[in-house]
Amino acid sequence: MPCSGMQSWSPTFALMRGTRSLLSSGSQMLQLKELAAKCRSQLVSPSAALTDSFGRFHNYLRISLTERCNLRCQYCMPEQGIDLTQNADLLQTDELLKLAKVFTSLGVDKVRLTGGEPLVRKDFLDVFEGLSSDEKITSLGLTTNGITLSRHLPKMVDMAGLDRLRINISLDTLSDKKYAFISRRNGYDKVMRSIDDCISAGLSSLKVNVVVMRNVNEDEVLDFVEFTKDRDIEVRFIEYMPFDDNKWSAKKMVSYAEMLDMIKRKYPLQRAVGDVNDTSKVYHVPGHAGRVGFITSMSDHFCGGCNRIRLLADGNLKVCLFGANEISLRDALRWGLPEEDISALVHGALLKKKFKHAGLLGGGERARHLRMQGRTTARWRAGVHAVPAFVEERLQSGTLYRSPAAAPSVRFVHGSAAPPPPPPREGKSGVALSHFGEDGRVGMVDVSSKGETKRVATAEGWLRLPKEVVECIEGSRMKKFSTVSELEAICKIAGIQAAKKTSDLVPMCHPLLLSQVDVRVTYRGSEGLYVLAKVVVSGKTGVEMEALTAVSVSLLTGYDMLKAAGKGMEIEGVRLLKKEGGKGGTYVSSSSPLSPPS
Repeated sequence: MPCSGMQSWSPTFALMRGTRSLLSSGSQMLQLKELAAKCRSQLVSPSAALTDSFGRFHNYLRISLTERCNLRCQYCMPEQGIDLTQNADLLQTDELLKLAKVFTSLGVDKVRLTGGEPLVRKDFLDVFEGLSSDEKITSLGLTTNGITLSRHLPKMVDMAGLDRLRINISLDTLSDKKYAFISRRNGYDKVMRSIDDCISAGLSSLKVNVVVMRNVNEDEVLDFVEFTKDRDIEVRFIEYMPFDDNKWSAKKMVSYAEMLDMIKRKYPLQRAVGDVNDTSKVYHVPGHAGRVGFITSMSDHFCGGCNRIRLLADGNLKVCLFGANEISLRDALRWGLPEEDISALVHGALLKKKFKHAGLLGGGERARHLRMQGRTTARWRAGVHAVPAFVEERLQSGTLYRSPAAAPSVRFVHGSAAPPPPPPREGKSGVALSHFGEDGRVGMVDVSSKGETKRVATAEGWLRLPKEVVECIEGSRMKKFSTVSELEAICKIAGIQAAKKTSDLVPMCHPLLLSQVDVRVTYRGSEGLYVLAKVVVSGKTGVEMEALTAVSVSLLTGYDMLKAAGKGMEIEGVRLLKKEGGKGGTYVSSSSPLSPPS
């Protein structure tokens, strides 16, 4: 639980850009020290400082070196630029490196430098050299627009080495004229030279970030895929996001599903296995040297596996890009707070971090830009998302939830053992129909010769709710929380029970001693009721049917609970998302995320 002192954090210590420095206030210095002391008393050990209340360990620090930028990209910054923080309120080189040392001592091993445009900072190479000398940093990254990268690249390679250096370059078009239109500046040739120089240098990781906007550059998506044919790079398509002064409109956004469909019409795509902390869904075109990825910030956010924290140019710590709260580590440092107090403040901030996008609160949320992190405001609206945050990210690691395992279930088989069924029958495609023998008769599969291994299956599904049902649920503000929480709870229990009863419901399923049944039920307003189920067993056969049964019965229970309000509900999209273990190995669904109803 967050220390009690953190409850007063927002009005006193959540420093937003444009506020005056805390250095002028002795009383606030005292309050900050008291807050640090309270947080320190609840920090069990330094190794726990970077762990939030959801068990996520934050080993990735993004450092914004400056608010300045030498471009004025239309989706990112107003043409006239932004009001800049006074130099005295920005972190100096030694301060930045001291704070970085605090984070690496706690367990951060991945650092990325961002901006604004980080390369416009005059002491950039001094900062980069200082970070390169820290052997605890195994990955040192830079996100840049590439205008001046070629000038600095040789020294960066010498300082960090090819294995540690990770560079992301922003390039939204392969047309020099369109580049000038989007960025309101010239420089296309310089960016292309930077990309070529990075490839020639032999970087182990080079990514090109492309913000896709309808009627601007969505017609170049296939061109960017072709761009990866002979280049060992990853082109990442980023969904257009809302920020102040970029005149965001839903009509301008091209979704991940739409881009994926566009590419699949021309290229065969293979999904690459990712990591729990990945922000990008990566695919590969057979025969291409590079890869393509999708950052689905709007249609399918990736908060569930978040391991990122942000240190802004003014020294404010931000634990969520879309969160409003910030706390000044600059002032803690300048006031002479010891390292253990700064560590405690970091831990206290992380304990207030929400599970996803600052809790997906409606209305305006103060935020720094995803790529540029200037002084902007993110208008995040919860209704945009179709699939909950934890799905795609946790699927890749096999650690979907951290909640306790369901109680093991025991199924007894009565009667003597039946003789083994005939060999599996093959269809026209050559795929074995394991439940059918040579004579066409159905039977249970003989698993007696199989070894016991860990098997995991994850499935999902939706109960789409018509307007009248949603209005009924939300009609009484006094009862809404109780109604929703009770609905989610009973559906969850039903799903767990159903998984344990699968062999009683599906005739050819084997009785199993399940190790874990974890069902997540989420009411999402007008989008409907979403169910995600994960089943684990150590046995001779898989648990795909158990996961699918858990989802199906959870949704049926929701229908039963809500049918008095309207009969027009629809169960939709029940499918297997991932299966692990067994002779068949790992399967991950390649189908696109479900879209919310219009």
